Amino acid sequence: MQQKKTILICAVNINSNLIREMEDKNLNVITIENNLYDNFVKRQPAVIVADVADSEVFEDFKEIKKISDIPFIVYTEKNDLVYKLIAFETGADDYILKEWDVKETVARICAVVRRCYRKRKNEEMLVFEGLMINKTSYEVMENGEKIDFPPKEFELLYCLAETSGKVFTREQLLDRIWGFDYYGDTRTVDVHIDRIRKKLKRDVIKTVYGVGYKFEIS
Repeated sequence: MQQKKTILICAVNINSNLIREMEDKNLNVITIENNLYDNFVKRQPAVIVADVADSEVFEDFKEIKKISDIPFIVYTEKNDLVYKLIAFETGADDYILKEWDVKETVARICAVVRRCYRKRKNEEMLVFEGLMINKTSYEVMENGEKIDFPPKEFELLYCLAETSGKVFTREQLLDRIWGFDYYGDTRTVDVHIDRIRKKLKRDVIKTVYGVGYKFEIS
């Protein structure tokens, strides 16, 4: 099953029909009214939709764009050219008026999600709530904090995460990460799994007793 993309909406008086329509499109919707930056770091959404008319939210918007290329959609009542230009110059990917039809709004959000997904797929990036694993740069971010992994630990984590929910035996992981000509035993896998678990704050690697391991975010 394809993992739901998380959309973080920061706005007041959000149309409930908008939320239902997005959920019908298999999107996981999180709504907040403030603390955009903190929630971005915690949730690691696929896309942010925010009303930046609030000065605090706009400042959070600018700070987020300094450290992340996450797609950002401005969602507002202000149909003003100068305001639009400021939003796009700051890094907005789209500008949606609250008065627009719900179906058009959701269609535009879904279009941004698809572009984002294709880009991340090309970069071999896996994004979960609160966790990002980038194979291109061998970087792991958890709740906005970079965590250093040696190559084998990273490759083991990525192997499990890219097929989330699939159970691998120790022998399968040993062959995939260390290669068929590796002469060590399966205890090597256990040691690396233990190191990964100690570095991550969340328990995302589950032991399937008598079989092996799987990646799972509850």
